[in-house]
Amino acid sequence: MPVSINQLRAIIQTAADKRTQREKAQHLVDAICDVLCVPVSSLYVTTGEELLLVATKGLSESGIGCTRLPMGVGLVGSIAESGNALNLANAPEHPAFHRVDELAEDSFVGFMGVPIVHLGHTVGVLVVQTNESRAFNDEEESFVITIASQLAVDFDIADFVQTEGLSNYVLNGKAASPGIGIGPVVWVNSSELYEDIDPEPSFIPSEQRHCFEGALDLAKRDVEDTLGSLGAEHNLDGLADAYGAMLSDPGFIEAVYSFIELGHCASFAVQQASENIIDALQAIDDPYLKARADDVFHVASKIVAHCRAQDLEAIVHDHPIVLVGHNVAATDIAAYPSGALAGVISSSGSGLSHTAIVAKALGIPCVMGVENISAIDVGQDLIVEGNLGRVIVHPTSALLQEYHELRAREAQEYAELAELRDLMAITLDGQRIQLLVNTGLLSEITPGLKMGAEGIGLYRSEIPFLVAESFPTESEQEAIYRQVLECYNGKPVYMRTLDIGGDKPLPYFSFSEQNPFLGWRGIRFTLDNRPILRTQLRAMLRASIGLPTLNIMVPMVGEIDQIDAFKTLLEQCRQELIETGLDVRQPKVGIMLEVPSLISQMDFLSGRVDFISIGSNDLTQYLLAVDRNNERVASLFNHVHPAVIAEVYRIVRKAKTLGIKIGVCGEMASHPLAVILLLGMDIDSLSMSAFQLPKIKCLIRALSQERAELILQRALRKSSAAAIHELLLQELRDSGVDYLFKSLG
Repeated sequence: MPVSINQLRAIIQTAADKRTQREKAQHLVDAICDVLCVPVSSLYVTTGEELLLVATKGLSESGIGCTRLPMGVGLVGSIAESGNALNLANAPEHPAFHRVDELAEDSFVGFMGVPIVHLGHTVGVLVVQTNESRAFNDEEESFVITIASQLAVDFDIADFVQTEGLSNYVLNGKAASPGIGIGPVVWVNSSELYEDIDPEPSFIPSEQRHCFEGALDLAKRDVEDTLGSLGAEHNLDGLADAYGAMLSDPGFIEAVYSFIELGHCASFAVQQASENIIDALQAIDDPYLKARADDVFHVASKIVAHCRAQDLEAIVHDHPIVLVGHNVAATDIAAYPSGALAGVISSSGSGLSHTAIVAKALGIPCVMGVENISAIDVGQDLIVEGNLGRVIVHPTSALLQEYHELRAREAQEYAELAELRDLMAITLDGQRIQLLVNTGLLSEITPGLKMGAEGIGLYRSEIPFLVAESFPTESEQEAIYRQVLECYNGKPVYMRTLDIGGDKPLPYFSFSEQNPFLGWRGIRFTLDNRPILRTQLRAMLRASIGLPTLNIMVPMVGEIDQIDAFKTLLEQCRQELIETGLDVRQPKVGIMLEVPSLISQMDFLSGRVDFISIGSNDLTQYLLAVDRNNERVASLFNHVHPAVIAEVYRIVRKAKTLGIKIGVCGEMASHPLAVILLLGMDIDSLSMSAFQLPKIKCLIRALSQERAELILQRALRKSSAAAIHELLLQELRDSGVDYLFKSLG
C-alpha cells in the first residue's frame, strides 16, 4: 500500500486547518483509517503518569476524554513507557495486553501502536487496529511512524486534551521566574476568532448587547485609526471603507443580536454570526468572494478581542491577574501597573527570553513554553508554580488553600531575608562582591533599592523604546535617565545603549532577518543608525549633569574598531553639550562581553575600556550554538556547561591581568550554582533582578571564597554539565541555604 508524500502532507495540512483541537484530532484518526483501510485508529495523549484517549474512529466514542491508561499498563501504556512501537498479529496474546471494557475493542485483533516523541519525550501514542489476525506490513508501519513524527513536529499534542471537568490538571512548561502566583486569567493577543468560547446560553442579553455595541465601536475606531492612515499613505482608501462596511452591515449585526437574545455571550454571538457568513462566502465558486471571507474573519476577530477585554475589565481592576498568551511579550507585562500581575504564562519562549527576564525583575512568577495552553479559560483561577515550571488548571478549593499557605511561607522567607538588606555581600573569609540590580522599567527602580542593591549593573535603555509608539526624543529620554540616576544618587548606574534585535524588535522600526540573534543588534545597529545613538548619548550625558555616577555600557561588541568609533562619537556629543554651556563630565565607558570573538582580543581593551560586564545569556548562546528561545534546543542551554565555565574563567583572569573591573550581568549572576563558581573566579560584581538579590546575598555570606575556588578547580576537570551540576548542588546543600532554591531539586 504505497502512500505518497502528497497524501501525508494533505492529512497534516487539513488537520492543521481545522478550527478546534477536537476537530484536528478527529480528522487525523479518520484519515488514517481511510488511507490504511482499517476499522480503528486512535490517538492517546500523555497527561502526567497517564494516557488519555482524545480521538478515535472505530472504538466507542464515549471513551473520548474519559478513558485513562496508566503509564506502563497495557499495550498503549507499554509503548508510552518504553518509547518503542508494537506491531502484533494477535494483540490479546501479548503479555502486556489489558482489556478496557468501555472501548468495546474485543473484535479487533491486529494491533500496531507507535509512540509520538517530542524533544526526546513520549507525548502520545498513535494506534491502528484491524479485526484480522495479521501484523501490519512495512509500508503501513512506515506510514503510521511518519504520521506520528509529523504530529510531534507540527502540533502541540497536549493541546488535544480537553480539560473540562478535570480538577487540579497540571500543564508543564519551563520555570522562568520563581514564586507562586494565584489569580484569574486574562489572555493577551487573544484575537483568534476560533478559540473556544463558552457556548452556554446563561448570560443576560441586555448586558451582552451593551458589551457587543462597545466592542463594535472600538473595532470601528481601530479601522479608522490604522487602516485609515494606511490607506491615505498608500492610496488604499477602499480598504478602510470595505472593513467599515462590514462593521456596519445590518445583517451581521442582527445575526449577533439574535444569538445574544438566546442568552449567549457577546463573543460567542460574534463568533457564530461571522462563521455563518464565512461558510457562505467560502461555498461560492468565485475567488474574489472567497477572499472576502478572510476580511470577515479579521473584522470579527477584532470585535471578539474587544468583547473579551470589556468582560475582563472588572477583573483587571479588582484582582491581580495571570497574564496568558501564545506569545506574551515584555511590552505586554510593562502595560500593567505594579502589583496588577499575579503571574505570567506563555506557550512560547524560554526562561531566558526577555519576557521572562522582565517578569523575574518585577518578581512575577512566570512559566514559559507551557503545553496545552488552550485548556486555560478566560477568567478562571490558576496556580502558577514559577519554581517548578508548572501551571495548575481548575484547582480545587483545598489545593488553592494549600498554595495560599505556601505563598505565605515564601513571603515569610523574604521577610527574613530583608534583614540582610543593609549588609554587604561578604564571604565567610572576607571577600566582598558588589551586588547590583538589572532594570529597565521605572516601576523596577524602587524594588532594587528595597532589596539592598548597591547600584544598577544593567539599565536596559531599550525598554522605553519598546513601549513607545515612536523613537523617544532627546528630552523624553533625558527625563527617564535622570529619574533613574536620581533614584540611585551616589550609587553607580551602568546604562546600556540601545540593544534591539533578536527577541527585542521595535514595533515602529521592524525589519526581518533569517538569523536575528546573529544579525543587526546592539552596537552594530546603533553605529549604522548614528542619529539614534547620538540622540541617546546626548540624553544620557545631559541627564548625568550633577550626578556623576553614570557609566555607559556598549552591547554586542565584536571588534575593537566598534569601541573606538563609539568613544569618538561619545566625545563629539560631550563637546557639543559643553559648547552650549553645560558642565558635562566624561563618564566611564565599558562593554558587555557576549560575542566570543572578543575574548581573543582582550589585550586590546587595555586603555580603551574602564570595565567589562559579561553578558552571560548571549555569551552562552553563542558558545553553545543554542538559540535559548527555541524550545527544541533550549534544554541544551546551560550556564554550567564545561565550555561556558572555561571561557568565563578565561575572561575573568584576563581582565584581572589587565586591571579592568569585571562583573556578570546575565542570568548566570543569579543562578546559585553558577554563583559558587563565579565566587571561585574572584568576580568583582554580580547584577541581577531585584527579587533575586536577597537569596544570592544569603548564599554568598554562607560560603568562603577559598572553598569556592576549590570547587571551581574541581568543576573545570569535569567533562559534562550534569557532573558539574551535581557537584555544585551538593555544595549548595552543604552551605545550608539550598531551601532558598527549591527549583534546583
